Amino acid sequence: MASKEVLAAMTAINALGTLADLKVVNATLKERWNAIQRQSAAVVAVTIGTGARVKFVGRGRMVFGTVEKFGAKNAKVLADDGMRWTVAAHLLMLLTVEEERKVKSDTVSRALRIVEQESNALGVVSR
Repeated sequence: MASKEVLAAMTAINALGTLADLKVVNATLKERWNAIQRQSAAVVAVTIGTGARVKFVGRGRMVFGTVEKFGAKNAKVLADDGMRWTVAAHLLMLLTVEEERKVKSDTVSRALRIVEQESNALGVVSR
């Protein structure tokens, strides 16, 4: 259910009679929206910080990486696979110690599999 303030604002907007008035309201809403996004990103930047290990969902999968820098609303993240991502700050989550251990373990396992596959392809005999 909407608050009294929201209902009052909706009533006032519905009472507007010209496109010019609606454009002014729209511009004001955009400014307020952007200000709140910047405030939220600033809180995340202070809470998480540059260099922090984070995770986020990107293109339907969980991505793990390190924050390189924060902008007004977004963060630049270097993913463990080498890709650089621009991510809305509010989508970032800090990695727990346990998650970090698992990510490192998975990375080492993946690297060992690649070395083994390349060795097999080259005909190198492992000891």
